[in-house]
Amino acid sequence: MIRVGQGYDVHRLETGETLWLGGILIPHHKGTVAHSDGDVLIHAICDALLGALGLGDIGTLFPDTSSQFKDIDSKILLKKTTERIKKEGFELVNIDATLCMQQPKVNPYIQEMKRVLAGVLEVDEGQISIKATTTEWLGFEGREEGVSALAVALLQNTKTRKLTGKKTLVIGASPKVERYSNKAMNLLKKYGHDVIGLAKHSGQTGDITIQTDFPQTNDIHTVTLYIGTEKQPEYYEPVLSLNPRRVIFNPGTENPGFKTILESAGIETVENCTLVMLQTGIF
Repeated sequence: MIRVGQGYDVHRLETGETLWLGGILIPHHKGTVAHSDGDVLIHAICDALLGALGLGDIGTLFPDTSSQFKDIDSKILLKKTTERIKKEGFELVNIDATLCMQQPKVNPYIQEMKRVLAGVLEVDEGQISIKATTTEWLGFEGREEGVSALAVALLQNTKTRKLTGKKTLVIGASPKVERYSNKAMNLLKKYGHDVIGLAKHSGQTGDITIQTDFPQTNDIHTVTLYIGTEKQPEYYEPVLSLNPRRVIFNPGTENPGFKTILESAGIETVENCTLVMLQTGIF
């Protein structure tokens, strides 16, 4: 099951207050007026997460009438919200958020915001999108009277994954953590898949061994490709011999000729990003 929630929050700006956005302190002569630390971005994200599951809003769970939450770090509120989401049996797929304010320029701080929020949410930075915009001097944001934030969150039920325990072969595997094939292997492993990595050079990522020899097995469920079309012909016969249920062509590996061969053999083909498929629960 997939659930979507949206969040929106506003805080007034005044001289002499601190400006916390996305979990970091932004240097500016104005800051937010609030019961907590006034982190409008985190508050919008909390509302989006809670709204996805119909759990009310941040004001319901953390009322501004309670001294318990006076001047509280909003990252603590986000952590508590995340724990509530997990308790309900859901996990975050991705967040898309937008900050609206005239000054200061927020773009230089976005990457650090993503790093901090990813740590609190216990997800990859790539699952978080933060954008910043002005209102061209219009409205309360344009007059520098306040700041607003909007967020959309996508959640999925952790109990409804379709391929837990299935064996997946990753061709073009890499031990380098920044490579998409590496991220896919570790996410597959996290979700309970039996992962086999195949590459020209052996290696290790976590407890997954990357091998150089094609596996001798007949129970591969899915093959996911991370190699260019010029290298794929040498894998035509070996992949066919495995008779997998499907082959996934990740972006940049699309091969109409190979697709035709596979489909003629009754093997399903998919052109999609393995990471996206995993994160949205359609893998």
